[in-house]
Amino acid sequence: MGLLRTLGIILLIIGAVRLFTRFVLPWLLKKFARRVQRNLEEQMRNQMGDFSRNQSPQDEPDVKVSSRKKKPSKRKDDDFGEYVDFEEVE
Repeated sequence: MGLLRTLGIILLIIGAVRLFTRFVLPWLLKKFARRVQRNLEEQMRNQMGDFSRNQSPQDEPDVKVSSRKKKPSKRKDDDFGEYVDFEEVE
């Protein structure tokens, strides 16, 4: 009788662990992930709000970009070195 009772308790514990890992654990992880995501979004909103309050349009410097076209340099074939013909070795 003691052996059957012990086996029953072990099977009950295994079943409870399987149910916990299949249903409860994913629910807890989703809840935790949502909470972390909300906290991060709130921190980002606070940081972006602080950034926009600290910066005014007058603080931004004027940036001008000018580009000059470079003349292509004339290269001589002699500058590239000697041509070596490679052959396949079997």
